[in-house]
Amino acid sequence: MNIDLNGNTLIQGYFSGIGEELTALNASNLTTGTVPDARLSTDVTLQGNTFNAANQLVQLDSVGAVAIAGYTGTPSVSPTGCPKITVNPGGGVGTRSAQNFMIWMTDYATGNPGAWNFDNEPILRFPNNNQGEDAGYLVFYNKGPGYSRAGRIDLRGGTYHGTSAYSGDISMGGGSAADTHGGAVVTDGGSVAGAHGGELNLRGGSSYPGGSINLSNGGGTIALGTGNTLTLPNATGTVALQSDITGYLPLSGGTLSGSLNITPATGEASLKIISGDTDSYLQLGTAGTSYWTFFSGADTDFQLAGPTGSNLRISRTTGFMSFYKDAAFSGALSAGTFSGSGSGLTGIPLSGLASSGASSGEVPVWNGTAWVPGTTAGSGTVTSVGLSIPSVLGTVSGSPVTGSGTLAITAPTMATGAFIASPAGTSGTAVARTIVASDIFSILSAAMDTAFGSAQGNVLQRTASGWSVLAPGTAGQVLTTNGAGANAVWAASGGGTSVQVPVRQTALSGAVNATGQGNCLTTGSGFQPGVTTNAGSDPLTLAFASGFGSSGNVDYVEQITADQATYWSALPANNLSFLAITRTGVGSLSPYATLAPPQYGYAYNPTAQTALSLNNKSTDDFGNAWTNASVTFTGASPQIAGTQVGVFNGSSSRMSSTSFTTLGVGGWALRGWFKMGSLASPQGLFQFCNSANNLGAAVLVSSSGKTQLNLSSNNSSWDIANSTAGSITMTTGTWYFVELTFDSVAGKYVLYINGVADQTITSTSRICRINTGYVGFNNPTGTNTWLTGNAQGFEFLPYCQHPNGTTYSVPTALADVTAAGYASDWFDISFYTLKRIAAASASSGVNPTFAAVNRVYVGEATTGASTVSSIVTYAYQGKYSTGFIPTLPGLSAAVSYNHNIGTNLLSNPLLSLKCLTADQSYVAGDIVTGWGGYNPSPDYVPVPLTWTSKTIGFSTMANQAWKTVYKTGGSIVVITNYSYWAYQITVQRGF
Repeated sequence: MNIDLNGNTLIQGYFSGIGEELTALNASNLTTGTVPDARLSTDVTLQGNTFNAANQLVQLDSVGAVAIAGYTGTPSVSPTGCPKITVNPGGGVGTRSAQNFMIWMTDYATGNPGAWNFDNEPILRFPNNNQGEDAGYLVFYNKGPGYSRAGRIDLRGGTYHGTSAYSGDISMGGGSAADTHGGAVVTDGGSVAGAHGGELNLRGGSSYPGGSINLSNGGGTIALGTGNTLTLPNATGTVALQSDITGYLPLSGGTLSGSLNITPATGEASLKIISGDTDSYLQLGTAGTSYWTFFSGADTDFQLAGPTGSNLRISRTTGFMSFYKDAAFSGALSAGTFSGSGSGLTGIPLSGLASSGASSGEVPVWNGTAWVPGTTAGSGTVTSVGLSIPSVLGTVSGSPVTGSGTLAITAPTMATGAFIASPAGTSGTAVARTIVASDIFSILSAAMDTAFGSAQGNVLQRTASGWSVLAPGTAGQVLTTNGAGANAVWAASGGGTSVQVPVRQTALSGAVNATGQGNCLTTGSGFQPGVTTNAGSDPLTLAFASGFGSSGNVDYVEQITADQATYWSALPANNLSFLAITRTGVGSLSPYATLAPPQYGYAYNPTAQTALSLNNKSTDDFGNAWTNASVTFTGASPQIAGTQVGVFNGSSSRMSSTSFTTLGVGGWALRGWFKMGSLASPQGLFQFCNSANNLGAAVLVSSSGKTQLNLSSNNSSWDIANSTAGSITMTTGTWYFVELTFDSVAGKYVLYINGVADQTITSTSRICRINTGYVGFNNPTGTNTWLTGNAQGFEFLPYCQHPNGTTYSVPTALADVTAAGYASDWFDISFYTLKRIAAASASSGVNPTFAAVNRVYVGEATTGASTVSSIVTYAYQGKYSTGFIPTLPGLSAAVSYNHNIGTNLLSNPLLSLKCLTADQSYVAGDIVTGWGGYNPSPDYVPVPLTWTSKTIGFSTMANQAWKTVYKTGGSIVVITNYSYWAYQITVQRGF
C-alpha cells in the first residue's frame, strides 16, 4: 500500500470483507472482469448479451421502433407509442423495382388462410409515400383450378340489438387538389368468349326505393353498348330509350340539353307533340325575349306567335288570315279582291297606285260613280268680268272679259325718286311724288323709337357689334370720346382730359372726420376694406397724374360716387397693406393692394429690394451691384427645376454688395434656398451688416445643424439676439428655404426653416445702419464663416410676407419682379408719373424696365387674425394742419400727431404760436413761429419737428421750453404763461 502527499492510496492485491463502508465507488473505472448474475438487479433480463436473433432479446432502436432482422429500412412508431410494422421495399422510398413484401395470415393447424379481425372501427390502411407512388392493393383471387370465385368484400350492415344498421362505404374519391381523379368500380368479364361482366346492383327493399347513380358537378356519362337498354322507371312501368326511337320520351317538366337528332321511321312524324290540355304548342327560343310559338287553340285555328306584337292567326273555319300588329311584305303579294272598308290603310305611297289610263298632270277625280284620272282646271264661260284701278297704280288691259279671256295690269311710269304716298304733309288720295323732309322725320323717328327706345337723353352710337344706345348719364357728366376704335362714355366734368387740379396725384376730397381729416376708407367686412361717400353726398374725387403734354400738366379726375361696403379683395392676415385705386380708362376704376410700400422720388431706389437668383448669373433683377468671389454655377440637382444654382467652396466663395444702407423702418425679409455639403464647421448663410464691426443681422448653421441668429439695433452689440440657437436640425445634402423676417405689426423677428418658425425674438427695435450684404458668408463673432454647398433665389423684401410665426408653403419658383404686388411702385417726380416694373434689370447698375400706370395710393390697412383692425386714409391734397391747440406743452414734453400724408418726403413743416391773451408785447390774435430755449441765455434754438410718413411732432427742452423775439424791441423773451398761447403744426407733401 502506498500513500502519497495528496492523500491518494494505492493498494495492490485483494480486499476481503463485505465492503459495507466503501461508498461513492465509480464503476466506470472497472475495465476488466465479470459480474456474477446474482449481483445484477432484478430489472436486468438474464438472457444472452446479443440481440435481435433467434432466442435473443429484442432491442429497440434510437426512436423506439422494433428492428426486423434483414430489414434495412426504418420502422416507425405510432403516435400513441404502440409499435406497428411497416413493410417497405428494400430499394428504399420511391423505388418500384424492389421485391414486394407480403404479410400472410395462415392457420397452421389446417394450412388454410387465416383471418384479420379488427374491433372498434379499426382501419386497414395501405398508404403511399406521397411521392408519386401508388397505394397498396387489397387482393382477393383464387388461383385454384376449375370454376371458382375470387373473394369478396362484404360490407353489409346487420341487425344488432334490434336496431337498424347501414352497410359500409367503398370510397374512391379523388384528392382535393386540381387534376385528381376518383377511382373506378370495374366488373370486367374477362377477355375470352363467354365471359360476363359483373353487376352494379342498387336495388331497394320491398318498401324503399333503390339507390342512385349521381353524375353531378360537371356530370359523367352512362355509356351503353350496342343493343343495351337503359331502363327508366315511371308511374306506369318502364319504357326503353333505344337507339331508334319509335316510342315516346317520358318527360314531365324535364329538359333535354344539347342537340337532338331525330330520324323518324317511315310513315312517322318527325316530331309529334300531344297534350291533354285544351291548347297544345311548340315553343322555339327563349320566352320573354325572342321566340316563336306554334299552337293550336280550341277553335282549331292555327296560330303563330313571335316576340311581342308579331302574331299571325289562320282560321280553319273561315280561312281568314289576321295580323294582330302591322305586317310588312318584302316580296310581291298576289291576291284576289280585298274586302272591307280599308279604313285602316294608311301611309300608302302614291307611287304604289296603279297608273293605267292616267296621263301626266292628272289626279283622281270622282265622277259620281268611281275615281277616275282627271284634271283640276275648271271649264265653262262668264258673261262679263271687268277691272278698274287708280291711274297712280297703272293701267288695265283686257277688261271686261266676256265669255273667256285674261285681265292684265301694267305698272305706271314714275319720275326718278318718286314713290306712291299721300300728298306731302297731309292725308288724301295716293299720289306719285318725291320724298320731302317731313316724310323722313316722321318715319325715321318712329323707326328709331321702335329699335332703340324712346327714353329722353339716350345717345345713339356705333359700337364694334352694331348700333346701340348709351343711356343718359348723371347730372354734371360730359360725353367723352376715347378715340377711334373705342366707345364714347359719360365722365365727370374734365374727366379724361387735361384739367387743372390744385394738387396732382392725390385724393382731392371725400368724406372727413370731426377734425377735417380724410375719412373715406372703412374697415369693411372681414379682410376687405370699403369706401364711404356718405351715401353719395361726399364722393371720393381722385386726381391721376399722367405726366406732361404740349399744353402742360396731364391729369385725369375720376370719382367714386356710391358707397362700397367691400371694395378691395381680401388682404393677408396679420399684416400691413397699402391701398390704391387704378384708373384703366375713362370712368373705369379698380382696387389695388400690395405689401410693398410705394416709392416717391426723383430717382428710383433699387437698394430697397433685391432678387439675386444665382441662376447662372451674378446680377440682381433690381440692378443692385454684387461682387462674385469664386462662386460658380451648376445645373445639377437644383431646388427649382430647370435652373442653375451657385456653388460655394467653403473657403473663398461668396456674393457681396455695398449697395445697401438700411433694411427699412417697416417690415422686411431676407431669404433664400441653401444646401450644405458639409457640417464639419459652421456654415455662413447670409449677413447684412455694418462692415466696420459686422453688426446687423446674420444667420449661420452650427456644426450640430442648428441655426444661429445674431441681431443688433445699437451698432455696438448683439442686443436683440446674441447667437441664439434654433430647434430644427438641418442636415447635409438637403435644400432648405431659410427666411429671416421682421414683423413690424407684431413687433417680433422670426427665423423660418422650410416655412416653419425655428426662432422667434420679440422686439420692436430696428436693425442698425448697414452698408454691406453677404450671401454664402458671415462673420458675426469675429471668425469668417463660409458656406460649403449651394444657394439660389436669395431675396431682400421691403415687407414681411410671412408674419406672426405662422407656418406657410415655401416658393416653388424663382421670384418674378414683374408679378403684381411683389415690387414697390415708383412715383417718378421728374415725369410726374407712377411706374411699375415691367421687366428685370438687364445688367448691374441699371434700373429695371418700367411701365406707366394711372394709380393713386389712398391709404393703409392693418389686419388681424380675421378682420381689418385699423384703417388710415391719406390726407387729401397731401396737406395737413393740427389747427391751433390751446396751452403750450411744458418742459421736457413730447407731442405727436398723425398727418397721414403717406410719404416722408414733406416740405414746409411749420410750428406756429398764437397769442390768446396779451403777453410779452403780443396781443390776442398775433401769430409767431416758436423757438425753444436753453440756458445760459441768450443761447436758443428753434423747436425741432420730427416726422415719418404718417406722423409729425416735437419735443420741448428741459430748461426753457419756449422763447421768442420781443414784438416791439427785438430782444429775446421767455414765454412762461403757457395758457396764454396756442400752437399749430402745418405740413404738406414735398412734391
